[in-house]
This record gives sequence, C-alpha cells and structure tokens, in this order.
Amino acid sequence: MKLILIFFALSMNVFNIIASLQKPHASTTQAYGVSSNPVSAADKVFDYIVVGAGLTGTTVAARLAENPDMNILLIEAGNDNREDPRVYDIYNWLTTLGTDLDWAWQTDQNRTISGGPVQATFPELMDGGPQQSAFMSTASNATGLPLLPDALGGDANCVAYAAFSINWRDDDHRSSSAQAYLTPVEKTRTNWLTLINHQVTKVLFANDSTVLHVATGVNFGTSNGTAYTVHARREVIFAARTIQTPALLQLSGIGDSVLLGSLGIDTLIDLKTVGRNLQEQTNDALGAHGTSADDVAQNITESLSNWAELRASSALSKEALEEIYRIQADVENAPVLEVFFNASLPDNLGIIPWQLLPFSRGNVSITSTDPFTKPKVNVNYFNVPYDLSLFVGETSLGFDTVPNDENFGSDADWERWILSGFAAVSHPIGTASMMRRELGGVVDARLVVYDTANVRVVDASIMPLQISAHLSSTLYGVADKAADLIKGAQLAH
Repeated sequence: MKLILIFFALSMNVFNIIASLQKPHASTTQAYGVSSNPVSAADKVFDYIVVGAGLTGTTVAARLAENPDMNILLIEAGNDNREDPRVYDIYNWLTTLGTDLDWAWQTDQNRTISGGPVQATFPELMDGGPQQSAFMSTASNATGLPLLPDALGGDANCVAYAAFSINWRDDDHRSSSAQAYLTPVEKTRTNWLTLINHQVTKVLFANDSTVLHVATGVNFGTSNGTAYTVHARREVIFAARTIQTPALLQLSGIGDSVLLGSLGIDTLIDLKTVGRNLQEQTNDALGAHGTSADDVAQNITESLSNWAELRASSALSKEALEEIYRIQADVENAPVLEVFFNASLPDNLGIIPWQLLPFSRGNVSITSTDPFTKPKVNVNYFNVPYDLSLFVGETSLGFDTVPNDENFGSDADWERWILSGFAAVSHPIGTASMMRRELGGVVDARLVVYDTANVRVVDASIMPLQISAHLSSTLYGVADKAADLIKGAQLAH
C-alpha cells in the first residue's frame, strides 16, 4: 500500500504555540519510577505524555526516556501487576479473564474482547518431546505444509512450534514490555514517571490554533475521584489500544461530527472514520472441506463491491472500503488461517482453528460523555459470508491430521455450530488506521492524527489490515518505529 504524505505549511501561529510550550520551565524535583499518587503528575509539565502502559505505550515511553533531557509521563488506568502470578504465570492466563485485570469490552453476539492491563498471550502446552515431535511430522505430512523449526522464520505457511513471550530461564515467566523496558531502569531513569490507577479522560488543545490543532495536555482521574490536568510540552501519544484510543479521541472532539453532536460534544476535527474499520480475529470453531483455492479467490474478487456496499457504515465510504478490500484480496501467499494442535495432553488432542484475515468490519463509538463508560463495540462477526465459509473449510486440516468419519456434517451444520461457540481472540485493530485520508485514514505515515500538530497514535488501532500472525511482535516493531519518528521530530525542532 502506498501512502502519500503531503506536508502543509504551518502558520506562524502554530509555530508560536509549539515554541511557547517548549520553553524551559522552572526547575522542580520530578517524581520518577511508578506511582499511584496523582499529585506526582498533576499540574506538572512533561515533554511527552503517553496514554496507556500496555505493550506499545511502555516501549515508546522507555525509548523516549533514553534521552535524559526529555521528561516522560506514562499514564496507565490499571495497577502495577508485574508481581501478580496471574500475570507472570502464562499457564494461568485464563484466571485473568473477567477479573480486575481485564477490560472485558462487551461486543455484539454476546462476545467479549479482553485486554490489559495484563498483556495476554495464548500459550499452548507443547513441550517439544517425542510425542509432540511425532505429531508435528504427522501434521506436516497430512497437510502438505513444510515442517519448519522456526514459526517466525519468514515463511508463515508451515507447521512449526508456537512461539511465546516467556523467559524459560525464569521458570517460564511471561516476558512483557514492562519487564523488559521498565523494571531494569525504573529506579535510575529519573526522567520517566509512570502513573498507575488513573485514566486519561480528555486531550486538551490550544484555543488559538488555526491550521493544525496543538495538544497542550490531558485531563486524568478515577471514576470516583478528583479530576486532574497535566501539561505536554511536545506531544501527546495515544497507546490506549484499539477500543479505548478511538473512544478517547471522540471524547476529545475528534471523530464523526454526527456522533459527537448527538452527545453534545463540540467537534474539533470532523474525522468520520475514528472508531471505524474495526477488525477482530476469531477462533474455537471447526468446519468441513471447502472448494478449491482458485474458485474461492474468484468468488472473493467478484464479491468485493457488494461486500463494500453492504458494510460501508464501518468505513469512510463504499468506494474506500472496496479499495481496502482489493488491497487485502490481492495479498499473495499470506496465510488466512492458523490451527493450533495441542499434543501435550496425555490422552487427548486439542485443535483450535484461528481465523487471521477477516473481511468483516465493525466500529467503536462512545455512547456517553462520561469517560468511564465503556464505548459501544460492534465487531460484526461474520457479516461477510466468506469469513464464515472459511471457518467451515478449516476443518479439512483437522480431519486430514486426525482421520474421522468422512460424513462429519453438512456445511449448514457446521455453520450453526461455529456461530454458537466461536470466541473473540482479543486481537482488535484498525480503529485509527494509518491510511490516506481519502481511504478513511485517521493518522498519517508519521502516526500523527490528521489536522493535529502533535497527537500521535502508536498502538494496534493504526493497523489498517489484520496480519497473518498474532500481534505482539508486530506491535513491538510499531512501537520502535514510532519512537524513532518521535526522536526524529525532536531533531527537526
């Protein structure tokens, strides 16, 4: 996808605002490390305010804090859970769901998207012993896919062991951005403060911006406590993730003016696609043999225009969505599904099919001006029929590997079973996409929100399309690239 970036000349007014924010301030003793005390940040001035201490937020904050001349504030709604066994013990990850560690965003079809403050992975108990190795060979022979030693070796069309974010030298404890980037330096990097148990509720902008809107800080607080303000000298950086990032943008006056107006929110930037283009992967379903790949590809190509017309409300327009669909459909050799085989159980074999590249699109929208009210999340699971038919076809891999009665049900039987039992895998993306504005983009190639001078988004919401993988490795790459872009902007000033 080619992104065309046009640089507009800033008015002297905008330059003056940014320059005034970057003037040296009176020397004060700044708190650092991890704190739950809002006074440590309230009414202070930081060079960068990072919203959300998940994977990308912590990584970006750490990279920016490498410069001792820059003061960084990282604000996290959750607690510091690094010593909580529910977090560091990956074999107990299920115990986090529905607890204080889980945002548990409710979506359509009574499904739940889970997410941090814990950075969850989905481990499969495969230890690579003789039983597992034998099964791997069987799976490779049955599916015709090569058996590779490294699933991250560049060819995703393969049979390989799943890779996990764990430290085997530390009893398989989870590896996270917090453990990797914060823990080693929190007592020595005195220019970095992480404020926990407080949620950012609104981004503040200068009143006299004429061309590009300049963020000056954020409001933050708790649902039953005092509201506070903190000031940003350089940038406000969103890492609140795919659900909360668009909600916070909307609360700050950036979004569809029709939605904002209905809630009495003044529109600062009429950016209609904030919260749209939501895509989520699904799993926990099996199906039956499908048609040939050529037939499927032709059917997809011929259906794109109709799919786009029927789902245009989750994009900028029918034409924009159709172009995005064609980009997705034209990707070659990208796996569209993943199948986990859990062969470590004594007497059983677990099979978890996983859909990677759905065409279905949804949206996120606030329903209240109360920032502590969770937004409405419509994923629109399987609202493109192809997504459901792919799940039906996915059973062929399971049944080729584990022979069974060939008469294992009609497509309609499996469709009913899938719809009654599928799960969201908590990999949502796309609600603040990095695309051309005429396609529905929310941020440009520098990750800057359109029509702002200094608001960036650095989380999974910027990804315009799903990937044939789990998201964590890609998001570390996004965070590192974002940090380099921000550091580059420092030099430009």
